[in-house]
Amino acid sequence: MNFGGIKIFEFCDGMIQTAESIFNSLKAFIGGLTDHTHWPIIGSHVPPYMERANVEFLDVAMGYYLEPRPIKKV
Repeated sequence: MNFGGIKIFEFCDGMIQTAESIFNSLKAFIGGLTDHTHWPIIGSHVPPYMERANVEFLDVAMGYYLEPRPIKKV
């Protein structure tokens, strides 16, 4: 406060669109946060919702469509 004061940011979209954007961003990054493989949402794996969120982001925001490919050997 002493150095820069109070800053106010204005978003281009309304509050609903901003909240939706924050939620979609969290979906893309929240998951696989622990070492426990059996925990359903934050276990040490990539949940299906997280995979979909990242693929949708690349398609919508970047215009890069990822084609599904069969996994032959991991």
